[in-house]
Amino acid sequence: SSSSSSSSSAASSSSSSSSSSPSSWSSIRGCTPEVLSFSADDGIKIVDLRAPVEFDEDHHPNAVNVPLLDDDQRAIVGTLYKQVSPESAFETGLEFVRHRVEQMVEAIDQVAHPVTVEEEEENKYSERIREVFSEVASN
Repeated sequence: SSSSSSSSSAASSSSSSSSSSPSSWSSIRGCTPEVLSFSADDGIKIVDLRAPVEFDEDHHPNAVNVPLLDDDQRAIVGTLYKQVSPESAFETGLEFVRHRVEQMVEAIDQVAHPVTVEEEEENKYSERIREVFSEVASN
């Protein structure tokens, strides 16, 4: 596939993402030894911004994928980079991302502050109460 990496780290295509042993993901470029040593027990959340196809090839076992670009967008940006210009690829990628920033921020917030099922139900209940009071107040 002709594309460029859309994040600060690119994955080695020869590694497997199914294993969580350090030897299987120590080849992730751009990751310092400290990042590679993080475990779920550390309470540290890792957000991987690469396209799903890149994430699927290799990623830190505790990483959550919140991609800047989907796989099709990544292919378009990579093709533009190789066939037109880096500037064209950058502008197109920026346009793709511009429309998803709010969604991405919400997704990253969910990674940082996961909501339990009980909290989600409570939030829905509270929201409905506000709607009812708003309707009553407007009549």
